[in-house]
Amino acid sequence: IEDGGGGASVLHIDICNFDAYADRVGFAAGQELAKQLAEKLLARVRELAGSRGFLGHLGGVDFIAIADSDAAEKMASVLISDFETNRLSWLDAEAGKGLTLTIAIVAANSGTHGGHGEELKRRLATAMRQAKQSRVSGYVISPIK
Repeated sequence: IEDGGGGASVLHIDICNFDAYADRVGFAAGQELAKQLAEKLLARVRELAGSRGFLGHLGGVDFIAIADSDAAEKMASVLISDFETNRLSWLDAEAGKGLTLTIAIVAANSGTHGGHGEELKRRLATAMRQAKQSRVSGYVISPIK
């Protein structure tokens, strides 16, 4: 990942327990919610990261975002706050109780080993496992190696 000098970070964003939610509300409702959440994530990434931000869809309700490192933690915090504040209005309240938003953040500066593909993937996976262990919405920042 090349950056403009200030550093770049990669954020893996996942909505946990979504399959169970979709099973309860039905496939069509689950797909519609996934689409709405993607639109909300994209709007926030654009707002917070500007033209240097990126949001990609990995599949299901997994997303990858790239932002300047100085904006990454704020972005994670805002995304989680939005999700927690608004989720019951977006969701079937009873079915949506177990949903959480987890985010793994990895600095991916091109001048460090953290910017290489396999190492980046390993660090994202480790941080995501840590984020999911809490079983509440939150984020984990992987330390720079």
